[in-house]
Amino acid sequence: MIVSMKTAIVIPALNEVATIRAIAQRAAAAADIVVVVDDGSTDGTAAALDGVRITLLRHERNLGKAASLWDGIEAALAAGAGTVVTMDGDGQHDVDDVPRLLRALAAHSQ
Repeated sequence: MIVSMKTAIVIPALNEVATIRAIAQRAAAAADIVVVVDDGSTDGTAAALDGVRITLLRHERNLGKAASLWDGIEAALAAGAGTVVTMDGDGQHDVDDVPRLLRALAAHSQ
């Protein structure tokens, strides 16, 4: 069995036009796969991501964070991710913490 070493970052977003582009760009530089799930935004969140190297999923109406995470993780796994990190689209999580999280995972995995 071949184990994927690809890392994905999944970002659920609801009305995050002010922050999502910068977060997605930084995530794209830190991970092999980035999936942003626009959960029914009405403020142009999806349009703010034009040209950014990500996979964008859109919910036509707000389905909630759990549904966004579920859909994003499914897409990341389908794209070959072996590890998935989740972040919020409002900037409360720092993309610079991802390598440290991955090192901790590697150090404590069996």
